[in-house]
Amino acid sequence: MRRLLAILTLGMMLGPAALLVGRSGPAQGSLQCTLTGARIDSCCCETRNGKLYCTLAKQRIESCCCIPSDTSNSRKKH
Repeated sequence: MRRLLAILTLGMMLGPAALLVGRSGPAQGSLQCTLTGARIDSCCCETRNGKLYCTLAKQRIESCCCIPSDTSNSRKKH
C-alpha cells in the first residue's frame, strides 16, 4: 500500500511538469516566413497603407507569407 501511495504521489508531482514540457516544444516557432525562412511564434505580416507588409523581409507582399512550419521547409516567393 505504501508503495502504491508513493508512486501516485510521485506521478502527481511530475505530471504537470511533463505537460509543460510537451506544450513548449510545438508552440515555439510554429510558423515560418516563406520569404526569409525564419521560424516565428506569430505571423510577421501586417497591413501598412492598405497593403500587406512582411516585417521580417521588410517588403510589401501580395499575400501572407506565414505558413505552419511543419508543412514546408523550402522558401517560396509570392
